[in-house]
Amino acid sequence: MGRGGIGLGTTKIRGRREDAPPVYTYEAVPGLPLVSTMRLGRGFSGVRPGVHSHDFLVLNYFERGASSLLLGDQEWQIEAGDAYLIAPGEVADASGLEEAEGWSVYFPPDVFGFRAPSAFLSWRAHPLLFPFVRGVAGGAQHPKVPPADRPSWSEHLSALDLELRQRRDGYREAVLAH
Repeated sequence: MGRGGIGLGTTKIRGRREDAPPVYTYEAVPGLPLVSTMRLGRGFSGVRPGVHSHDFLVLNYFERGASSLLLGDQEWQIEAGDAYLIAPGEVADASGLEEAEGWSVYFPPDVFGFRAPSAFLSWRAHPLLFPFVRGVAGGAQHPKVPPADRPSWSEHLSALDLELRQRRDGYREAVLAH
């Protein structure tokens, strides 16, 4: 279970076929930021294996690879420095993530709405993040983080997680800034 409002235990089966994969939904918690984190690997087991999709956005960043991730009909071999930006509706299979270490960040599309903070509105002009705000389900991108930038990514994601866990004064603004 992530922090800050994600309820991965809640699933819905969409579509009329019995074999349709579950759709994990984001459960907003009143008063908490619409952002959640989950640590991957090192004994953390919050990711459920099997084919599924989300009704929220997912950013996965891997500090250590040696696994695979299935997105749509493509299997990706996970390596250190891989990032995956996964749009709502994209079918994924996280069964191969047991050896990987890194972070998942979850947030619902609502953060990009008309009343969203300006930090999120700026994503509309960002070439990697624009697919998240285009209003179309599905899709994933796979940028590779350069080796020199990897410690910074890990520090930012760790700081984001710490803000969500400690909930000190000003944490909502700090979460959005991260």
